Amino acid sequence: LDISHNNIGDEGMGHLIRALYQRGKMNPLAVFRANYCGFTSVMCSRLCSYLCSIGQEKCVTPMEISLDGNDMKESHERGEWARVLATNHSISTLSLSCTGLGASAGSVTLLSAGLVQNKGSIQNLVLNDNRLGDTGAAAILRAVVEVANDKRNEIGNVSGGGMLGRESEMNDRENEKRNEKLEGNEN
Repeated sequence: LDISHNNIGDEGMGHLIRALYQRGKMNPLAVFRANYCGFTSVMCSRLCSYLCSIGQEKCVTPMEISLDGNDMKESHERGEWARVLATNHSISTLSLSCTGLGASAGSVTLLSAGLVQNKGSIQNLVLNDNRLGDTGAAAILRAVVEVANDKRNEIGNVSGGGMLGRESEMNDRENEKRNEKLEGNEN
């Protein structure tokens, strides 16, 4: 769903959020774009609550959320997007450009903490025009590096579990068979 550049304001966003709840937690939209729609932190709080509830249901639909150009300064200050990132691991793209994130130093720190708790399901994070400043940019970068290091360690510690482990076992068996054939041809 892309309703960008439609001035729906808080009232229109409220109707939309109610419709999202009616759609069901296990059947969320894969794409939700509401850029420059004129809604405020009041409706952003409700949207964040919805996204957190989806996360608790272990939704597997990769989601793209784009809310650029809406006034969410208070939501950032309350750490609402950090809670979304910490609970909803199905969001692959989050775009919050020009939403007032850098208005307070604490808001960027909260978002960074949410990124770390997210464990890397976010593949694309867009924060243009938020005046993050040096401190905010450093906090985001530290979070990205920490998540990357955790993922690298996680991959290095896989032992037979998960898809990566199964793929590794299959590759080992294929290599063994190939080596056996080569050895048989040499004799």
